[in-house]
Amino acid sequence: MMSNEDEETPPWETEPEWIRSRKIYDLIYDNRYDEAKLAIEDMRKEFPNLEPHDFIPFFASIERRLGNRETAIRMLQQAVKEGPDQISHHHRLGIDLIEAERWTEADIAFQQVIALSIARDEIYYLNDARYQRALCLKALGRTDELERVKAELPDDFYDGWLYRIEDVT
Repeated sequence: MMSNEDEETPPWETEPEWIRSRKIYDLIYDNRYDEAKLAIEDMRKEFPNLEPHDFIPFFASIERRLGNRETAIRMLQQAVKEGPDQISHHHRLGIDLIEAERWTEADIAFQQVIALSIARDEIYYLNDARYQRALCLKALGRTDELERVKAELPDDFYDGWLYRIEDVT
């Protein structure tokens, strides 16, 4: 049984930047790319404190949805280069590299997510990155390292839907 505290909205989901980002991704996933691009430009104006690299993942998502995976990967690599401390850039790059079956590069991206998450005591991406890294290690046949990474995941991590233990065994 979950406590009321567990049911509360995570604090980042109430931040105006997060809400705006969510709306942009919703437009992208609805294939409304022109509207998404306009919303990105509005977000640039509304949040002048954001860096140019903060907007690259939106455009990479559009490219990915259009079937241009390699273009999306190059864009995300640029975002990582410009914002090397941005955990989400490394995470999105890792996911795209997995989809392209570029396992070694994806492993490196997820190692960076894990290292940055631990250094900042930020848990949002941490266990997902460990799981994604385990997928990479399995694909690369690095079983000893795979077992170490799996051991870092909480016992109740696997949900049988998104995170399946059979995918990393």
